[in-house]
Amino acid sequence: MRMMLQPPIKLAILTGASASGKTTISKRIAAKAAPIINCWHFDSIGVPSPGQMIAEFGSGENWQRAKTFEWMIRIQEEFLSKGKLVLFDGQMRISSIFEACAAAKITNHKTFLVDCDDASRESRLRINRRQPEFANARMTNWARFLRNEADANSILKLDTNRSSIEECVFEILAVFDL
Repeated sequence: MRMMLQPPIKLAILTGASASGKTTISKRIAAKAAPIINCWHFDSIGVPSPGQMIAEFGSGENWQRAKTFEWMIRIQEEFLSKGKLVLFDGQMRISSIFEACAAAKITNHKTFLVDCDDASRESRLRINRRQPEFANARMTNWARFLRNEADANSILKLDTNRSSIEECVFEILAVFDL
């Protein structure tokens, strides 16, 4: 009996609420693994105001979904189709990631939820990032939504309260066949 092997992972995706540690982990991987792994951040395209999102897409959620699809198509065309490895981080619904990967015909990917407890997130937003306007119930609900979505889809969670950044980096690098 022949065993079917999964193709090696070429795309690792980090999602999570603001101040969970996604970008910190991504930057650490970029410092360790560039140019072997191409690191991209969702927000590098620029984030329009909520009013612009509503005017152009009907809601912030629709904007985020549309941009997730655009990113996955770009990653497939510019990198994966050429055999390059990619790490991508951003605040995206897991369901949108799966749909966008399917639309872009990306099959060799792994998604991680980067998370922390709500008190740590609030502290990071208020003190470390000086963005107290994001330390609110809406962000807490978004983090809860992502946790629930990760649980429902058996997505590996990287808890930046319980694990060091280096431990999280190791977990992610382990999925690439280097």
